[in-house]
Amino acid sequence: MKRTIVAALGFAALASAASPTFAFNEVFEVRMKGWEYCGNYSYRKLTKQSSKPLYAYFANDRELVISDSPDFYDWQKFTLGGESYITGKKSASFVGGKAFEDGAYFTAQIQVSFSGSFQVRKFQGNFISKGAQVVNLGPWCFSSGTIRTVKRLW
Repeated sequence: MKRTIVAALGFAALASAASPTFAFNEVFEVRMKGWEYCGNYSYRKLTKQSSKPLYAYFANDRELVISDSPDFYDWQKFTLGGESYITGKKSASFVGGKAFEDGAYFTAQIQVSFSGSFQVRKFQGNFISKGAQVVNLGPWCFSSGTIRTVKRLW
């Protein structure tokens, strides 16, 4: 019985060691591109120039933290909770979202590229949002588009 338990624990340890994960807490400047629709025929194109910079980091493999300040103060950030999975030797995918109390939301599907030592090099993906004020969209506006890293800060 003891040998079976020890063998099972040993196998579990090997299985978890064989499944790589990417490194966390690397901060990036990110930008959004796409369209914002605010009703009454009011819309605008989100470009690198028209959207303000955002900052993001993976806190762990289930949380992407986004802020409009590189300081990540509590009142300036929100966390997308979700799932991630390895898609290749140097890539992973993350799908997550955040629902706010006022009915606003922000969702994203992100493809992550990392180095051989699993340091995040960049990420990019798609987002859909409604009224997420922290990302400087109007309170009654709906938007969708792409989100991607511009540069790594630290």
